Amino acid sequence: MPGIPREVIEHRLKINPNAKPVRQKPRRQSVERQDLIRQEVRKLLDAGFIEEVHHPEWLANLVVVPKANGKLRMCIDYTSLNKACPPDPYPLPRIDQIVDSTSGCELLSFLDAYSGFHQIRMNEEDKRHTAFVTVDGLYCYVVMPYGLRNALPTFLRGMNFTFRDLIRNIVEVYVDDIVVKTREGSTLLEDLTLVFDRLRTTRTKLNPEKCVFGVSAGKLLGFLVSHRGIEANPTKIRAIEAMRPPACIKDLQKLTGSLAALSRFILRLAERALPFFKLLRKSGPFIWTEEAEQAFQELKQHLTTLSILVAPEPGETLYLYLAATSEVVSMVLVAERPEHPHEGGTGTPRVEGGGPSTAETTTGSETGGPADTLPCQGSELPEAEGRAAQEADLAKAGGPGSSARGRTTQRPVYYVSEVLHGAKARYLETHKFAYALLVASRKLRHYF
Repeated sequence: MPGIPREVIEHRLKINPNAKPVRQKPRRQSVERQDLIRQEVRKLLDAGFIEEVHHPEWLANLVVVPKANGKLRMCIDYTSLNKACPPDPYPLPRIDQIVDSTSGCELLSFLDAYSGFHQIRMNEEDKRHTAFVTVDGLYCYVVMPYGLRNALPTFLRGMNFTFRDLIRNIVEVYVDDIVVKTREGSTLLEDLTLVFDRLRTTRTKLNPEKCVFGVSAGKLLGFLVSHRGIEANPTKIRAIEAMRPPACIKDLQKLTGSLAALSRFILRLAERALPFFKLLRKSGPFIWTEEAEQAFQELKQHLTTLSILVAPEPGETLYLYLAATSEVVSMVLVAERPEHPHEGGTGTPRVEGGGPSTAETTTGSETGGPADTLPCQGSELPEAEGRAAQEADLAKAGGPGSSARGRTTQRPVYYVSEVLHGAKARYLETHKFAYALLVASRKLRHYF
């Protein structure tokens, strides 16, 4: 497969000159695995990805690992070589910013680079250092293999060079996932033509089986993005709904990890999951309590009514709600948007099929300036209850939701919460609010 030209990019190893080369001893493999290795090596040779090598200074072993579907995958253990290569500090794209930038588009096109890393060639002098041993001989990579320490930064450089001025405009790139953003459906062909012209210039190949063009919604980096906003991945929600009550610490850690992946969407997550965190801190035998079971069932129910989040627009005023209890601080960043006829203030009914639904709305007094801190009653973040009365008071005052400016609603951008430990749990209430503001400013800094 023809690769990206060397003048565009190639991968160099930058091995520390003081590092002593390591030749790993061949590992024994079962007959079944030897057959798999022979098949994979033959495929790589036929594709022109590897070649035979003689007298290499560095030599790595093959590792055969099981895939999720039960099949086996051949990998190469570059641990020794990676230790000799200093890390490349090239920055990774921020997932939150990519997802925010992609939401709200009328049409989206999802592209996937075919064997992405293998489209970049190894430097001629460095390729012999990627040598690996099999039962049939020694081989090295002609193209950039998976598993090298700085392969990802090199690939990102190539993608950023290819799309340079299109990124943040009509394209978002995360490793080999490429998203073409079409704000208006009429420009879809124009946007795709620009992108394909760039791909053709650098001879970057796509995997047609993983490409989708001109759709209104799609999964991106664990989220569901569409013209409506950002939604939690229904697959992740169903996985939690299907979970049984944890029977051991490992099960509980799996549950909290799954919830953490959805934390952006869950109002007061730390408070709702507090019984779980208490069990994780306990020593001794694991006992699933009634309090934890109740929290577990309530969280499952809450996951059926998650909000659709919105991404802030440039220059838009944002509002920040804070809440504090004896053990938890919670925050929600919101944006004020015009209310459409189909939107209401009565909560978030479940969409047929169990997916996320229309967004919760919140209202509060405007205090001036971006990302203002809005007052809360007691320790509760604003929810559906009492919105009508609250909006009536705001309308009289001319604040958000005022009919003088047209009816508006506040749409959530990001939920944040944190359990207070040690001295923080003993803070005065005002200090807890100050700490909540500090947590929000750190977590949500890219919005300010």
